[in-house]
Amino acid sequence: MEPLKRTRSRRRRRELPLEPPLMRRGRKDMMQEPLVTPDEKRGLILAHAAMRSASDPQQIVSVWAGAIAAFAVILVAWWWLAKPAYTELFARPSDPDVLEAKRMAAEFGAHTSQELETASKRLRDLESQVTRNQNTLDVMAKIMQESATSTIFSSDSPSSTRT
Repeated sequence: MEPLKRTRSRRRRRELPLEPPLMRRGRKDMMQEPLVTPDEKRGLILAHAAMRSASDPQQIVSVWAGAIAAFAVILVAWWWLAKPAYTELFARPSDPDVLEAKRMAAEFGAHTSQELETASKRLRDLESQVTRNQNTLDVMAKIMQESATSTIFSSDSPSSTRT
């Protein structure tokens, strides 16, 4: 079989190969030549795009409505089948150990909330005490600074006499 021949025109002319495609796979000369040129590929894509019809908006809406209806049917069926199991699980009397654990958890929660309230109150009391102490220290520092300033000015004044 001869390889594809090139002609002088811009388009390539292809000859039908005599061997079936499976026999040609391993040949190097066929691997170098693409089966479809980029121009032919583009032409096929444009022809396919031209053949497509515009989508109908009502058809799209009906597809979405069908999908939503199917989802709703599945959801209702699941809930209808699963609900008895859930209601039975929560309605039946529990094991005594589970009831005791629930009671202890409720007690612990109540005790913990009381402790948190007490700790919160104690924290507020300590914050107010720290604020009062800080204010007292600020006043004392101001008095000491004024005292030191007045002592410095009284010793430097000319009215003081030395004997």
